[in-house]
Parts: sequence; C-alpha cells; structure tokens
Amino acid sequence: MSQKESIEVNISQDSDATLFRAIARFINYEFIVEFIETKNEPNQRSWIFKYENTTFALHAENQVGISIFTSEVSENSAALLKSISSRIQKERSNPSSRHLPYKGL
Repeated sequence: MSQKESIEVNISQDSDATLFRAIARFINYEFIVEFIETKNEPNQRSWIFKYENTTFALHAENQVGISIFTSEVSENSAALLKSISSRIQKERSNPSSRHLPYKGL
C-alpha cells in the first residue's frame, strides 16, 4: 500500500479571483500568516504559506475551484488543514461576515 503524497480540502467550486483573494486575506488575518510565495498564472493561482511549521498551498484552478493542500502528510497537518477549512467554511456561512462573501446554506 502506498502512502498519500498530499492531503487536500476543497474550499469552493468557484475559482473566482475575488473570492480567492478574500480567502487569502482571511487566512492572513485569522491565522496570522504571511504568504511566502505567490504564483499567478492565467488559469491558476497558488499561494504558499506556513502555519504552525507546516507548509500549505492555497490553490485555485479554473473550472476546478479553490482548495488548500499540503505535501506534509501527518496527523498534525491533517488536523491543521481541517481547522483552517472549518474556520473558512464557518466564516463563509455567516451572513454578516466582514471577511468572506456569504455562500448561503
């Protein structure tokens, strides 16, 4: 049996640049991280950040959506990824959010 090479969570099926930047700002604000590398290409964006000594990528690709993933596969990185994702989804579900567009129920 082979080990996973990365773990990923889908944030949105929409890869809109405005939503991507809003999610990036929320991650920056909520988790107090800096993006250490940004790649912006015509059909995809990938912004790298470190959170609690684990490297993650906020990634958007046209017709695929927005996701966060890490190649550092461990129980700790999975828990961190789940925490980040949960807080983003919770904020997006809040109609009075100041950070992210409301996605409805």
